[in-house]
Amino acid sequence: MSYEPAFEALKNGDFRTAVTLLDKAALETGYTSDVINHALTLALYRAGEKSRLADIAFRVANSLVEHDPSSAMDYFQRALIAGLDAERVRRIGRIFESWALSAPRVERA
Repeated sequence: MSYEPAFEALKNGDFRTAVTLLDKAALETGYTSDVINHALTLALYRAGEKSRLADIAFRVANSLVEHDPSSAMDYFQRALIAGLDAERVRRIGRIFESWALSAPRVERA
């Protein structure tokens, strides 16, 4: 399926249309497309839909935690900036804490 109309709407500043089309595309791809996820979160931000941005960015981040932690961190930041609720902020904190505990120690000279 072609998602060009969604990207065109985003490019042309029609953020509401972009959100609608990109949301559908994200659902169709199971939130596995980096390009669609990025475009959707950008469109949500530009459309001022902070609550949905927080929800979707958090969902995408959770799907990336195990295999792409750096991208997960990026999406967690998007969710935090959008005003994520306290329970999910604590969840992010627990994830970051687990990463810190499993990080190799660096010896300082």
